[in-house]
Amino acid sequence: MGGNLQRAVWRLRPDPSSSVLGRIAVPIQPCRTGTAIRTIFAHAAGPQLLYNHVKYALWTGEKLSMNRMWRIFPMTRRTTRRTQIKFLGYFIITNLLVAGIIGSLLYWRSSQAIWQETISSEQSAFTEMNRSTELLMNQVELFMSQIATNPDITKMVKYNEDDDYEKMMAINNDLSWKKVLLSFIYNISLYYPDEEMVYEVNSGFYKLEDYPYSNLLASVVKQGGLRERLPVSRIGSMFGPDRNLNVVSIVEPIPMDGSAPQAYAVINIEASYFRDIINSYINKDRMEIYFTNNQDEVIASNRVDGNYAEIIEKTALSALNSGSSGYKISKFKGDKLLVSEVTSEIYGWRFVSVIPYDTIVGKVQFIKSYSIAVILLAIALGLVLSLRFSNQISAPLGAITELLNRTGNRQNDNAKDVFKYITGNIQRLVERNTQFEQHMSEHLPVLRNNFLMHILMGHVPEQEELEARLGYYDVQYNADAWHNVCIIPLANFRRQSGQHSEQEMNMLAVYLIEMLNEFLDNGRRGLVLSTKPDEIVIIVELSEDGATEGRNAIPELALNIQNVVNERIGYMPAIGIGEPTRQFTRLSESYEQAERALQYQMLLGDRSILFYTDIKSMQDAHFNYPFKLERRLLEALATGEEAVVVKHNGEIFTAFMSGGEYGEVFYYYMHLLNSTVKFVFEMGVNLEHMTIGGNLYREILECSSNTEVRIWFEELFVRISRKINERTSMKSYGFVQSLEQYIQDNIDKDLSLAVLAAQVHLSPAYMRKLFKEGTGRSIKSYINEIRFEQAKQLLVSTSLTVAEVGERIGYGKVHAFIYFFKENAGMAPGEYRLKIRREEEAES
Repeated sequence: MGGNLQRAVWRLRPDPSSSVLGRIAVPIQPCRTGTAIRTIFAHAAGPQLLYNHVKYALWTGEKLSMNRMWRIFPMTRRTTRRTQIKFLGYFIITNLLVAGIIGSLLYWRSSQAIWQETISSEQSAFTEMNRSTELLMNQVELFMSQIATNPDITKMVKYNEDDDYEKMMAINNDLSWKKVLLSFIYNISLYYPDEEMVYEVNSGFYKLEDYPYSNLLASVVKQGGLRERLPVSRIGSMFGPDRNLNVVSIVEPIPMDGSAPQAYAVINIEASYFRDIINSYINKDRMEIYFTNNQDEVIASNRVDGNYAEIIEKTALSALNSGSSGYKISKFKGDKLLVSEVTSEIYGWRFVSVIPYDTIVGKVQFIKSYSIAVILLAIALGLVLSLRFSNQISAPLGAITELLNRTGNRQNDNAKDVFKYITGNIQRLVERNTQFEQHMSEHLPVLRNNFLMHILMGHVPEQEELEARLGYYDVQYNADAWHNVCIIPLANFRRQSGQHSEQEMNMLAVYLIEMLNEFLDNGRRGLVLSTKPDEIVIIVELSEDGATEGRNAIPELALNIQNVVNERIGYMPAIGIGEPTRQFTRLSESYEQAERALQYQMLLGDRSILFYTDIKSMQDAHFNYPFKLERRLLEALATGEEAVVVKHNGEIFTAFMSGGEYGEVFYYYMHLLNSTVKFVFEMGVNLEHMTIGGNLYREILECSSNTEVRIWFEELFVRISRKINERTSMKSYGFVQSLEQYIQDNIDKDLSLAVLAAQVHLSPAYMRKLFKEGTGRSIKSYINEIRFEQAKQLLVSTSLTVAEVGERIGYGKVHAFIYFFKENAGMAPGEYRLKIRREEEAES
């Protein structure tokens, strides 16, 4: 075996002129078998194949020729090179697939997270808005229940007829004070359907036809049960048709035990209050939020000029979940939108948000770019690992690098330098902090206004926290000084100039605040803020002896404020002033006192300076009103004797002049006017014919002296006397007969007092009085008698159903007709028909 090896083995050596192993086989000295094989393994590209060939030569003794050798080597070299290229290709493809999958999963997962976060944040905000609104409704319902359980509410009309003004004022003051506490309430009314009268808090009684919001009352009463929540209405104002606003009406019958209502309590809430609730929770530029009632009517929105209000219709929301909340993707006018909603399970209202889809996509775009960067980074790492397995990728390496530079996230030139990158980030943080401080400085007046408004409302923190927040909001505060609260109402200005828009009124309030701040800076320290849309409050700082200075300096200051406001905007406002207080934490008491003083603005005039101390003493004063002279005057008015009326007018004014101070005399004037208006209503005289400027109360306030007031009353009484003389012969024209005939001919139609009064051109109260005098019965009892007789006739003589008989006599609902018939006949309509037929059969 060793001899064969010596004959057969050739040592191979590299040829310097060739890039492969040498092609010349040189005989070598005999060597040991292991050494020869190790030599071959050291130089061969395919050691296994060469080893097999050598082994074959050793055992067969065949010579290892050059041709056989080169059949081995080139094949081995080519096979190895192909294997390397395939491996590189497979590795790169696999790397690309893995990187693409990872990046896609990252993009999908992150975009879903952003989407869910957007939906979750909206739902959370909607839940808080819903809770705030339900809390508001709970307060209103509690207030409604207090009104409904007050037995004096149903007796207001009787108190008015008995001239029991003490009880009327007590009820009015109680409701007015609760209205002040619940600042979101626009007005409170009590509707008495049997008397067709409406009492509005702080305004007095109205006939239903003269009430500015009569259409609103008619619509809510017509609905029946009155249990629906948040019906939205657009009401007009008694001060002009241009003054309109959206209100949310809440109506409850009185009593609330299910029996026939004797009255209805109506509370109107201005819809803008709900817009404030929305803005307090969400303030996003491109998001639109709508608050709708259970009839899908838009009550309020965070945008006055919303672009997507039409999408709130039921058809647009039908694709949402059937539960209390949901969302969907919708298209509207070519825009792709995300529409979300939350529905109140108690009241049925909705909070609906509309967000343009591109707003959310903008957030996802960052994740998309980040995912692309991750993919490219994974590819780069894969290529680096590929270098460890092959040296054949040097050629495409440049192309791959160029591709990465083109499509990847190019880093900023400054980022190449670590120090420049850090410096740039620090600079951006500094700029961002500067912008934040600038925004805080711009919004500081609004934040200070809100903080002081909470102080006036009684929400006062602890002393240490109070001092810290006063310093933070830059409020100049002297702990040893006295402070006084003055209120300037702008409601009368809005009524006098109803053509101004809401935006113009807000601009006016801002202008007055700036102007009053300048005025105070010139002579006295103080704070001016806005607590309500129609109210400006001034917190005046007095000296350490605030009680004395309040009596001496505040009246002059208030007069100067009136003059300044009048010079700037041509409006002389009333000013309510509370008592001075030494503690800043008790400013809410002075504010409440100023509010109470303003309640006497109607009595003392729109341009008055109303001190709470004066009003308090005025409340405690004993008024010796000449009731006997008033009764004589009204009796003379009823007879239409002008000379007697003028005489009694002079006598009652002589008694007024002995009343004392101006406040007492003015109270007498308002009492006499109220009694006169009530008398005119009872006599059936149209009040519109009695006025010159459209409002008796405004006319009397324009009088500048007691003499002018006496002459004004005298002219009013003469006009009333002449109008009454024209109506003295009303009964001789067959009024009662014509009214009875109309009732008989139209028994199947609406026969309410308002409809009948319109037919005979009289007021409902005067029509009832004349009918009672002519027939001895009320109109309602006569109508019921005619309906009952015709119902009995139809039941016996026709085969109409019970429901059809009810419709023939004016009852649209069958259960109402059955109740009416049973109350009069003692049995149901069907039982009555069966009884009469049995009696007829028995007789025959």
